[in-house]
This record gives sequence, C-alpha cells and structure tokens, in this order.
Amino acid sequence: MAVLEGSGLSSGIWSAMGSSTMQLFGRETAVVALWTACALALRLVLVVLGVVNWVPPALVFSTPIFVERFLRRLPFADGTFPNLAVRVAEGALGRLRPKTLAAVMAAHLIGAVMGCALLRLLVPVAPEGLLAPVAYPTPASAPLTLLLEGVYTFAYSLLVVVLPELLAVNGVRGEALTLVLFPLMLLGTPGKASTLSPSVLYALWFCSRGTAWAARLPAERIAGQLLGAAAAGLVCARAFPDDPRTRRR
Repeated sequence: MAVLEGSGLSSGIWSAMGSSTMQLFGRETAVVALWTACALALRLVLVVLGVVNWVPPALVFSTPIFVERFLRRLPFADGTFPNLAVRVAEGALGRLRPKTLAAVMAAHLIGAVMGCALLRLLVPVAPEGLLAPVAYPTPASAPLTLLLEGVYTFAYSLLVVVLPELLAVNGVRGEALTLVLFPLMLLGTPGKASTLSPSVLYALWFCSRGTAWAARLPAERIAGQLLGAAAAGLVCARAFPDDPRTRRR
C-alpha cells in the first residue's frame, strides 16, 4: 500500500509539474552536483597548497570561463546553468515559468548538497575541513552584508545574462566575459569576498552540520544574492527584453 501511495504521489508531482519541467529538474540537479564537486575539488587543491584563504571564493565557484568549458563537456547540460543566482535572474526575466523556476531552485539546493557528498565519497581522506563553509565571521552589520551581496550579485547576474549575446553579436570571444567580471569577483564584503553562488553557501552549511567546523547559516548572504539576482532579471526584462516570440520553458 505504501509503495502504491508513493507511486501515486510521484505521478501526481510529475503531472502537476509537467514532464519537460521534471526532465529539466533531473538534468539541472546532475549538472549542479557535478559542478559543485569539481569546484570543491579545486578548493581542495587550494587547501592543500595553503592558499585557500587568499583566493576569493567567487573565482572558485562562479568564474564564467570555467562554467562555460564545464558545460561544453556534458552532453545533457543543454538548457541548464550551475549558478542559482543566474537562474533566478532568468526567472525574473521571464525565461523560466514560475513552476519551472521553483523546480530549478530545488534542483540547485539538492544538487549542491549531492556534489558535496560526491566529493566526500571520492576523497575519503582529505584535509580537515574539506567541506567547511566559507570562513565568514559573524557580520557586524547584517543589513550591510545583505546590501553588498545584493549589489555584487545584481551586477554579476546582469552581466552573465546579457553580455554573452552582446559579445556574440559583435564577434567577441566569450572569454571576455570573465575579464569583465574578474574585478567584481575580487570585491569584498564584511569578512571576505562573495561566492556569488547561494546554493554553494547553503550546501556547505548543510554538510558541515554536526562537524567540528560547523557554522551558522549565512542567511543574510544567501538572501542578498537571491534578491540581487531577482532585481537583475527585472532590470533585464525592462532594458534588455527577450524576443516575445521566445517560448518560456
């Protein structure tokens, strides 16, 4: 009976969300999990070298040129992007329907946690604190932290959504996007530079619970990034609207 009830619930969710949305959810979850594992593997190298605290987190988790080359190598990555802030901006822009955006947001939170678990499985013996949260101190001013995270993520999401098409139209290589965003990824917030990746902040907090390096959930940073991303999408909808004939997924 329980099996039948579970099957009925799964069928109900599939019907309510639609097969295309659920397929996107599956692909997005897999892409985010693999990207998170790869980014954390790079972070592991920095930990071993003893320079992790000198490298801005966004360079590890959100550098466009790394993301682009990663996506090119995945045959199932079409229509996905392993950065939750950018996906929220696309939702606010209208590229994703509300139910699709909800599925994508869930995929990012689940996928990032899976990526942490995957790396821990692949690297059972690693420096202590491999999956430790980014070392942000308790903010002296949470509103200031929220504001700065929002401003930086607004600029990042706006440029990632708009600039690739402008570069392509003008025949400029996509690598130029990283050059434009590089100074932004170095800017500081109270404590340390931003990750520009809310799902990574959540996953590292989630996976560190109950460990010696557990830390509080950086809620003001996650909220600031999501609000900044949404604002970027709304600005894009007014200043850089998509072709109205483009169908939303």
